[in-house]
Formats: sequence, C-alpha cells, structure tokens
Amino acid sequence: MSDNNLKKKAISRIVNDMIKDVINKAKNTLVILILDKKTSKMLSSFLKMSDLINLGIFTVESLSISRQPYPMYHAIYFISSNKKSCEAIVHDFKHSNKPKYKRAHIFFCEPIENENFNILVDKKLVQRVLSCKELNLSFYIIDNNLFDLGFKNDNLKLFKEFFNLNYYVNKISNDLYTVCLIIDLYPNIQYQKKSKNSICEKIAIKLNNNLKQFFLKKKKPRRGILLLTDRTLDPTSPLFHDYNYESMIYDLFSNLIENKNEIKIIKETSKLDDNDFLWSKYKNKHIAKVCDELSEDFDNFRKSDIGQIGSNKEFENFDDMKHILQNMESYKKSNKLFNIHINLCEEINKKFKSNNLNNIFEMEQEILSGVDINANPIDPKDLLINFNKLKSELENNNQRNDILRILSIMMTSLEISENDFFNNAGQLSIEEKKIFTNFNQLGINFSENKKKNIFVRKDKSLENKVERKKLKKKLSEIEYNVLRVSPKIQNIIEKSANCELDLNEFPFIDDCNYPKKKTKAKSIFATNDDDSNFDCPEYIYFNIGGISHNEITAINNLINENKIPYNVIIGSTGIYNAEDYLKELQDLNNNFKLDVEDNLNDKNNNDDNNISNYNDSEIILDSKKSDNDKTNIELKIVENSYSEGMGEKI
Repeated sequence: MSDNNLKKKAISRIVNDMIKDVINKAKNTLVILILDKKTSKMLSSFLKMSDLINLGIFTVESLSISRQPYPMYHAIYFISSNKKSCEAIVHDFKHSNKPKYKRAHIFFCEPIENENFNILVDKKLVQRVLSCKELNLSFYIIDNNLFDLGFKNDNLKLFKEFFNLNYYVNKISNDLYTVCLIIDLYPNIQYQKKSKNSICEKIAIKLNNNLKQFFLKKKKPRRGILLLTDRTLDPTSPLFHDYNYESMIYDLFSNLIENKNEIKIIKETSKLDDNDFLWSKYKNKHIAKVCDELSEDFDNFRKSDIGQIGSNKEFENFDDMKHILQNMESYKKSNKLFNIHINLCEEINKKFKSNNLNNIFEMEQEILSGVDINANPIDPKDLLINFNKLKSELENNNQRNDILRILSIMMTSLEISENDFFNNAGQLSIEEKKIFTNFNQLGINFSENKKKNIFVRKDKSLENKVERKKLKKKLSEIEYNVLRVSPKIQNIIEKSANCELDLNEFPFIDDCNYPKKKTKAKSIFATNDDDSNFDCPEYIYFNIGGISHNEITAINNLINENKIPYNVIIGSTGIYNAEDYLKELQDLNNNFKLDVEDNLNDKNNNDDNNISNYNDSEIILDSKKSDNDKTNIELKIVENSYSEGMGEKI
C-alpha cells in the first residue's frame, strides 16, 4: 500500500495515536474499545475486528447498549462529539464506588463544542479519565483514496429551498477539516462559483478559516489543491451507463452489494477494495478489456506454482511442508477472487443480452452527443423513431428504471418544453413525475419555447466540425465501443490540476492565482519561492450532493493516464448509482432526516461557531476542587502535528 493514501494515514491515526497510546498507559491491564453508531461504521470501513484484537483490544462494544462492567479494565471511548455520546460516558461512571471501568480514555472523531465538553465536567468521571483527545477523523473510507461523509440517500436534500443550510455548511467543512489534518495538508481551496445557495463558497470560506488558524504557526505547511463542486454542475452524469467495470458492477448488481463495497455472489462475500488484487487491476478498465485480461490472468494463475497446489508434488522436509501450507492460503484467496470476478463478468454478459443494454448505451450517447458510433450527425427524426422503438421494448421487458434514466437524460441535456417532454415520455405515475418536477432544485428547467426538433442539445460542442473530427479519430483508434460524452468533472479536474481552469467560474479563496508559467504548475503548491521542498502534493476533489461511480472511474482514469501528476483523493457527501440518484430526486421534497450521528440541537448548528479553537491536539482534563467542592475542568491544548504524533498528557 502506497504511503500517499488516505486509508493508510487514517489507520495510522487510530493505531498509533489512540490504541497503542492507551495500551502503553494501561501497561498490563486489558483494554476495551467502545464505539457509538458513527464511529462503529467509520472504523469498520478500514479496520477488521481481527486487526483490533491483534493490536491488543480485549473486546469491542457499543456505547448505546447495556454493557457488562469491567471495573479492572481500561476503556477507550472512540465517539462522536454530540450530546448523547457525552452523556452516555458520564452515565458509565455515575456510581463512584462501582464504576463500569477502571480508567477512561476519551477520543472524539471530530472537534467538540464547549457545550458538549462541559457535560464531561463530572467529578465521578474526571477522576477516572487518563486521556481525552480529538483525533480529527470524521469520514468514511471507501477505498485507499476514496471517502464519503455518510449522507447515504440524502445527498440531494442539501439543495432544497427551505433547509438548515448553516448546519450542513458547518458539518461538511468540519469533516473536510479532519481530512486535511489527517494528511497534514493546507490546501489552496478552489470552488464552483455558481452553486445552489452559494454552498460551495460558504463551505470553502468556513474550511479555509479553520485551516488557516491551525496552520498559522507552521512555518512550511504542505500545500495542495482542494476543489469543491456540487451536483448542480452536472446533473446528467449519474444517469448514463458506463462501460467501465466498477460502474457496471455498482449499476447492474446493486442488489448484491452491502455496506457500500461488499458484494455477495455465488455464496461468497468479498470487499471491492484494494485488498482485492483483481479489483485493483480491473475496476477502471473497459468491460471488454476486463474479460480478455481475466481469461489470461486465470490461465497464468492455473499454471503457476500456487495454482498447482492440488498436484501430487512430493515434499522432502519440513520447510517444503511449510511452503506448501503457505501456498495453500494464497491459493484459497486467489481462487475465491477469481471465482467472484469470473462470475461477475459472466453475469454482466448475460444482462447485456437480456436487458438490451447495447441499445440503451447507444440511445443515451446519441441523445447526449447528437452523433452516432462513427461520430456522424444523427437526423433528429431518426433519433425520435429509435427512442420510441426502444421505449416500447423496455416497457415490454418491464425495465422501468432504464426508461426513467433515458427520460432524465433527455430532460437534463436537451432544450425541451414541458409539453414536448411529457407528450414523448408516455404514461408516468405520480411518483415518477416527481423526479422530473424536482429537477428544478438542481437548476434544470423546461424550455419556454416549443421547438419542432425536441433533440436540441444544451451542450453544442459536437456541432463543431473540428470537435467531431477529433472524436471520429478517437473512436476509430479503439476496437470497442466507448462513451462519446464523458462525465463533465473529468475535463474540469484535468484543467484544474494543470492550472487551466477558468478562475472566474472556479475561483480560489484568498485570491490565490495560477502561476504565470503553466509549465511550472507545481508553484501553486510550493511553501515558498524555493520549490526544493515540493514533494508529490495532494489534490482533493470533493463534490457536494453525491458522486457516481462513472465519475469516480473517470477521475481514476485521468490518474492512470498520467494526466494528473498528483496524489488524488476523491470525496463526496455520499456515493450512489443511477437508481439511488433517481430515488433521491423522487423523494427530494419529502420530510428529511439525515442518517448521520449528529444532533441538530447541538451548538454546532450555530453558524458563528469556529472549530479553530480545537486543533489537532490533546485536551487535558484537569480535576480541581473549588470552595463548594465541585469539580471544574480546565481545558489545555498541547499543540502538535499529525507527523509529530500526539503530545503526552500533562
């Protein structure tokens, strides 16, 4: 695993700055780990139970349930900073003569507000606390350099007209603050100027203020870029199908996927992450390439020493026996992974035929681009005939979701009137109509003027002969079908990383500018005039309102093609496929309750709060007695950086 990835640094933060630190303080005493709802999901996204046990954790328990007392053990509380979790800790020590644990070590995944911190000012608890820290790790790891904030199916609710915007500006900026602190990065923040309710700009300002306060005392902070966009920038990309392996799996097999990246097929369950060497190799590749390479890789595996494990090979000594046993484990793991991916490819091929996917792909790309597979312009009359024919076939095959996807692509990419749209859409239920009426929350509205040709595209780039000629050349050089229109963010990130993005549309906070010489693009990351300290900067892309798998693979392909010369971290409020996206649109105006471990009544609902007072630091609980014999808390900050490790308790 590369050193330059978010997952490894998150693991290091948990292992070194929390678990090992406590085990050293506990000496020979057993240690229990207690998690709340949020931290339980967060921790399980990058550490297994066996990892925790191997590190010396006796057992892992939930904060919210009744637990057996272990009065001779130390307890690590890794929790959210909300009121409910703080009160639960106090409750564990309400009986001074019968505490649940011998000592408490409290670790918050995020900055804690004074109001909630004061809940811990309890005499019975304070005398038991040995350490209390903010770890600043408030996000979910999906893959090595991929994270989300756990918004699940409520990403688009952030764009509602009447919404508690200030609370979520604070929440998102605070969570991104922890991402930057984990990788020890003070990024130049670039943002989408025209965003709904100016949410990108508000988050950029809030985040920049917090980071500026923290990195103010550091002489040479590591710089990079953090680009903030939202879903209004491109409402279309989550809708269309993609040929890449990752996109197809999450699109076609959502019913088989659990916990974001666990897939269950042929009675086997496997995580689709970089621990799966086949997934790492194939995920961003075209399905045709995957099928070819999988066949070749399996043949090589079968002929290898590990693949020959079942042969009648004799052994002469104990070393030979140990070697065979080790190979058996490798064989079982590899065999399981090959079995999973062979079956997935087989199922994809079946769905391609049974679900008429080839024609669906083609129809989507023709609507989006206005050109055929050879980059020749399509007659709008022919396109309408093909659309009606395909719609009829999909209705007969009960593929309602695919019809809604095509209709949504029409609405987001065409200049079409309301009458023309619904006349060609066919019969829609009341719930289905909500999808199209709710698009206005993302800035998509019907055209005012009725046109003779309903296939008039908003993006007219391929009406240019030069652009069509470039596309024709590209298509002729590839032996299999590819997308004629790619996710918009692919082009934006490439321009941003190479200092070519329009700064009027995507300005920087603090009036940062691109270097005058574009050949020296790295200057934007430099800590001073001398670039000698420049070392593979981080580029963070974060989309508010969710990100789709075809957008993730599009960005990863830029990296694989060396079009972005930086270590790229991708994040969003949540990750969805087309079905999830349509469901969110449909439910957009329903009552909203975000499934995150936060309390809307907490003080951080106040827009005036600033987390800069709670740096990447250790908070010391200092028990003092006043005249009335009550326990007071003195809050002390021991400043330190991630690379230097956490400071010792004073």
